[in-house]
Amino acid sequence: MIWGGAEAVAQIRALPFPPWARLAVFGPRLSVAAMDGASWSGGAERQTWCRRLARDVWQFDQQACSSPQTLFLERCAAGDLAEFGAMLAEAFEAENRLHPRTSIHPALTSAICLARASWLIADSGHRALFPATPDWTLLLGAGTAVPSPTQGRTLSVLLVDDLREPIARFDGMVQTLGLAISDDAKEAALIQAAGRHGVDRIVKLGRMHVFGSPWDGADLVRPMVRLVRHVPANAD
Repeated sequence: MIWGGAEAVAQIRALPFPPWARLAVFGPRLSVAAMDGASWSGGAERQTWCRRLARDVWQFDQQACSSPQTLFLERCAAGDLAEFGAMLAEAFEAENRLHPRTSIHPALTSAICLARASWLIADSGHRALFPATPDWTLLLGAGTAVPSPTQGRTLSVLLVDDLREPIARFDGMVQTLGLAISDDAKEAALIQAAGRHGVDRIVKLGRMHVFGSPWDGADLVRPMVRLVRHVPANAD
């Protein structure tokens, strides 16, 4: 079993294995979230979606492969990114009060500070929301590519014209897609597209870390079990 980053996986795969060996590879993967225009631009449920997203970000401190690293927002005429960002920041701050970080590695603090500065310098249209501490960070902008994850409760929030555009760029690295979609037909189309582009789990925001069957290990263990059949020599 190989578990680790891209470099670790490549190095171990290069080792000589017996021809009968079976490999189970758990390489680096990440997860993203997406909301359609009606879900993030207004309505009574918008605050609930923000709380759900904050909960997904806080669990495992964004170090799990099911942790959302990027939120894609479908652009719409009624949507105000600054207004939504402020509401999401309130949800992040509330979650931080409920589940404060008790310690942080110096390297992660440096990575968060670098991510904030790099984002703001890279484009004059970029915005960022964060407290004076490295507790959480929102990086606001536009784009269809998933930025390199910083972790440490750092979420990129990107506007896109169509949610199918970032999904079309998925290359098998995305494990979980958390959705807040108001239209059933649109959600069905996004699910089909995400499945074709390598996404394994497509769930409602707030449930990105809830693993049910067949994610219970049975499918992983099955090929590792060797069945030996014995037919007695004196059997009829």
